[in-house]
Amino acid sequence: MGIVVIGAVFVDIKGFPEDIYVPEGRNAGRIEYIHGGVTRNVVEDIANVELRPTYVSIVDTSALGEDVVRKLKRHKVDTSYVKSVPGGMGTWLAVFDNKGDLAGSISQRPNLYPILYTLEEKGDEIISKADSIVLEMDIDKEIIKKTFQLAQKYNKRVYGVVTNMSIAVERRDYLKHFDCFVCNQIEAGIFYLVVIHGVFNAIVYPISGPLSNGLRAAGDVKFTMIVSIASTLLARFVFSIIFAIYLNMGVIGIAFAMCLDWTIRAVIFYCRYRSLKWLEFKVI
Repeated sequence: MGIVVIGAVFVDIKGFPEDIYVPEGRNAGRIEYIHGGVTRNVVEDIANVELRPTYVSIVDTSALGEDVVRKLKRHKVDTSYVKSVPGGMGTWLAVFDNKGDLAGSISQRPNLYPILYTLEEKGDEIISKADSIVLEMDIDKEIIKKTFQLAQKYNKRVYGVVTNMSIAVERRDYLKHFDCFVCNQIEAGIFYLVVIHGVFNAIVYPISGPLSNGLRAAGDVKFTMIVSIASTLLARFVFSIIFAIYLNMGVIGIAFAMCLDWTIRAVIFYCRYRSLKWLEFKVI
């Protein structure tokens, strides 16, 4: 059977302005309708290198849904497990600026439970013959759980693809079960933001935050105020500019600057605590 790909089909509606894009105004341009969805794109790409993949998904009962299946078949994708159901495809509405960069987007996900029903009815038949599995990571939890149950039963590798990292990171319990996962640069940025913030929030902030509050409570208000203001201006603000703009790190650079701010405060407040100078203050 080769590689089994499990996920949703989307219709991508893309708008391109003829001139400079004005967010608050009306923009003349062109609109394109494209068969989309990360897993649909992946299964088509796999088929293009002659690997004969199998797609487990759903499409709409409309002519557009039929067209999606017809195109996949032309690429030699096995669509035996693609069901046609009302409202079976999602929609991704995207607007691009005059440079071709994404200006904004909204996505509407379909009800994907028919995929779960397919796995419950024919999952053993599908997974037992598969070489490996490609699974959409931000799909419904029940579908992810069922896929991993079948993968473990037949000792199959599972590779993840991400369409919405904000949803995918909520599946923390399942992330460790993927052999690897693939995402675009924007989604990778969201993932790194969550990791960076989580690590420093767990290690550094519990030192800088409580120590700052404790020193203020002991009467050492002036020192903590000066350190907090200086650290915010010199570390968080200045290094946000350096990391984000000059080093071209974007929002990841801002996150690192914020963590640097926490680290500097933690070191200074810890040294102040060990110096015992805060004991010289009297609190009425």
